[in-house]
Amino acid sequence: MAAQHQPPPRPGEGYSDMAHETVKVKLGEEQWDIDVKLAPLIPLLWAAGIRTEQCCQEAHPGLAYIEFPGAADVEGFLCMAQRRYQVEVETWDEGHDGQHVFRVSLLVFFPTTDIPHLEPIPVGRRLDR
Repeated sequence: MAAQHQPPPRPGEGYSDMAHETVKVKLGEEQWDIDVKLAPLIPLLWAAGIRTEQCCQEAHPGLAYIEFPGAADVEGFLCMAQRRYQVEVETWDEGHDGQHVFRVSLLVFFPTTDIPHLEPIPVGRRLDR
């Protein structure tokens, strides 16, 4: 079994070992543990059709991240934020027995101080492809 992937540290920084307080956030019939500071934002993203994978309210001092499954979700978040945040590509191999099975995800890093100011674009202003 392959090891679970972890978000990469930014250059020159290490991982945060701090566990953050979480709250339950409901999506449909399921509930997810979301860091307290990001809990108001994540359901707004879901309601806007922006999918997320995982998140951390402070992966590094003063820096949060959200992991997205695809480029369209990252674009939706960046358009919503109206900021050019740092985006990193994460790759890992879930293969075994000499067979590679590569996976990719996208992480957006942004200042924790921006969290309270992030709001979805009103429906009439959404950018569609």
